[in-house]
Amino acid sequence: MEKVRMRPSPIPAVTCYNFDAENTDEISFKRGSKVFVKNKNTGDKDYYLIEVDGKEGLAPVSFLQADGGEAPPTVKKDEISGTTKLGGGTFSDVFEVTWKKEKYAFKKYKEQLDFSKALQEAKLINSLDHKNIVKVYGICEKPVALLLELCEGKHLADLWKDDNDTFNPPLRIILIWARQIAEGLWYMHNRDLPICHADIKPQNCMLKEIPCTKHYSTEDSDKCSQCGNQRLSRLSIKLTDFGLSKVWENRASNTVAKKGYNYLLKTF
Repeated sequence: MEKVRMRPSPIPAVTCYNFDAENTDEISFKRGSKVFVKNKNTGDKDYYLIEVDGKEGLAPVSFLQADGGEAPPTVKKDEISGTTKLGGGTFSDVFEVTWKKEKYAFKKYKEQLDFSKALQEAKLINSLDHKNIVKVYGICEKPVALLLELCEGKHLADLWKDDNDTFNPPLRIILIWARQIAEGLWYMHNRDLPICHADIKPQNCMLKEIPCTKHYSTEDSDKCSQCGNQRLSRLSIKLTDFGLSKVWENRASNTVAKKGYNYLLKTF
């Protein structure tokens, strides 16, 4: 294979599977190894040139996971108070807590999750800096949990509960929400090492503010004058739950996705 040019700024990554090299230009590694992507343009879209322990070689793109590099600060359980459960899912429960006199979301993983998995997710979120992606402020080892930005309005799925049959927002508001989601995904997919969320759904699209779901026929301010909650068109949508996120290098799908993003981003 023709020699490739080194990247001036290697991209940190972590391996998510064991790999045994079969060719002389490949390199073996174990799951969880910290590596650096030296070059993406190797002549084969399925392989990157990486460095492991000072040695270089080709590795399958699908075996690499983006690494945020820096972990958020460590938080101890006794530093947190006022736990109020907000919701939960298959792998975790979420609580509203107080830490250093500020309100946060405390994502507590189920007991079977290894701390290294939570640390990987924390590093990934910590590497992302976008207005439509939830922020991470700390990580706790006992219990295994993440301290996240609090989204008081819960998630999009909560807007269509069984006891709220009258909720029917106009299409323009739904497009505003879709644009915010698209902008967050666009940011993730256009990094040097693209990240696929892999679990986009209404439950993982958080509402930063408490929404007004009753008086949205007219909107002339950020807050509803009757209930004091945030107008639907002024809500901030935040992507969350990156436990299944991984490197995404499907170029055909990427092209289709970009066309969809461009349509949404040009709508307003």
